[in-house]
Amino acid sequence: MSHLTQKAIEATFLSLLEEKPLSRITVRELSAACGINRKTFYNHYDGLDTLLEQVLLRPMEAAAGGSCGWLDAFCKLAAFLQEQKKPVLHVYACDARECLQRRLECVAMQIVKGQLARVCCCPETATDETEQEQACAFYAAGFAGMFDAWLRGGMEEDIAARLRMLERGLCALPRCFVAMPSGENYTV
Repeated sequence: MSHLTQKAIEATFLSLLEEKPLSRITVRELSAACGINRKTFYNHYDGLDTLLEQVLLRPMEAAAGGSCGWLDAFCKLAAFLQEQKKPVLHVYACDARECLQRRLECVAMQIVKGQLARVCCCPETATDETEQEQACAFYAAGFAGMFDAWLRGGMEEDIAARLRMLERGLCALPRCFVAMPSGENYTV
């Protein structure tokens, strides 16, 4: 029965997030909508933050996991967020935005680290750990920023198309940097 109650709470929570921002949802309202008392809710969750973690933030990581490359992983993450568009935007519209942004940063870092681990295992692309961390931080911040801008824009843009375009651009970058001596002055 406990598992069924937990699933009912999660489903009702997502349903409420479809209708309104997280800041306007209360444990009392959620419990009443589930037909349980508040004590039962607190037997399963510490509060709405832990429920949000369970139903929306952790699944973001799972959605991007098991991919064979960064493009696939970010496209899967985007597809998950798109499937949960209203709840995601309602979370983004309130104080919980920071939780969502931090989770995006963590997921981006995991994806980039996974990609870098695949690339850096080859002797010709080996780098030291500090260089890898710097590269991961740089790319993860860029991807998290891209997703944040997408959320801020109401998820209207086709982010998968933008990611594919970025992939083509990133493939060209190594050739550009090899062609330019590092001591040369660049003008913008």
